[in-house]
Amino acid sequence: MKNFWVLIIIAFLSSLSAFALDDFETPVPSYDDEVTSSGPDTKFSLATQMRFDAFQDAETSLNIDIPDDRKIVKIYKLSKNETYLQKVKIPNAKIIEYTNGSYDIKFKDSPFFVFNYNKYGELQGLEKITNKAKIPYFIYHYDTLGNIAEVEIKPDRYRSYIYDLDGVLTKFIIDDKMFSNKGKIIRRKKSFI
Repeated sequence: MKNFWVLIIIAFLSSLSAFALDDFETPVPSYDDEVTSSGPDTKFSLATQMRFDAFQDAETSLNIDIPDDRKIVKIYKLSKNETYLQKVKIPNAKIIEYTNGSYDIKFKDSPFFVFNYNKYGELQGLEKITNKAKIPYFIYHYDTLGNIAEVEIKPDRYRSYIYDLDGVLTKFIIDDKMFSNKGKIIRRKKSFI
């Protein structure tokens, strides 16, 4: 039953990525996307409009200076007797850990940016968040040089759809679990008891 729902979600998401972008131009919804044989498809029209808005508002590069102390941030260190790992307290920061060892850090002095780290504590990229108070909202993924890599659309608090620069769905997130566009789980948010 679980596989059935994953296949349904994949089929729906595949229909969302029907067109490609040339040199990061804003995708324009076509008449065929907006109208079915029985009239306008409001759900698909809304999805197409969200994707159109997300790509239209994107900054292709950021002029951001990343401080050296944020390029490598380890959240665990060896204990004094070196027998176990101990979590490091990072003041004024919110840390989200994932089961694949990667983690995100949102520093209080940079409220619209999330720093993405691999399991070794090396900075892998940044996320620029648009207005979270208004749904839907968008998250723009940048590499460490400030070049845009992916566009994420959050239609609600529980789902996200991540597109590459050609407008093709690459990943999706449902209930803190990230899946590839084929439905294979990539990572999930670590929960602590």
